[in-house]
Amino acid sequence: MSTVREFPSVTLTNNSNLVQINTNDSNFSVVPGSVIFIVGDRPRVVTSGDTVNRTLTLAIAYTGNDIVEKSATLIPLGQNDALLSAITSLTEAQNGLGGAYNEFLSLYQYLEARVVALEACHSCGGATDSDTLLRDINGDLLFDIEGNQLKALPQ
Repeated sequence: MSTVREFPSVTLTNNSNLVQINTNDSNFSVVPGSVIFIVGDRPRVVTSGDTVNRTLTLAIAYTGNDIVEKSATLIPLGQNDALLSAITSLTEAQNGLGGAYNEFLSLYQYLEARVVALEACHSCGGATDSDTLLRDINGDLLFDIEGNQLKALPQ
């Protein structure tokens, strides 16, 4: 059950864990852990539903005065595990994107500094030792003085 259900008339008797649905309203595919709100009573956890007998089974037996022909609302809160899983997945994805963004930003800042050095070197009339700023960890040039890529960027 993935939607809220309204029952115009239910009955709940003392020392019973069965809520009787007094109408032909469906209780098909009740999610265990759903909560029923009966007028005049506190919320109660539902563990299952019987479509033949039109009853809902409560997790804990009701004690108190009989509740007769009152309206009730059934809310599918039993799907919290699926919601928590979805929120966890979204959080992990967000954290992964944050890490990728930080790596991209670092690479951008690295390359931006090299472009500034290259432009300064180029404006002074030619290659100087400043081109060493454009080398990878092995000392191989990544770009020539004109800015042409000579080698793939390190991963």
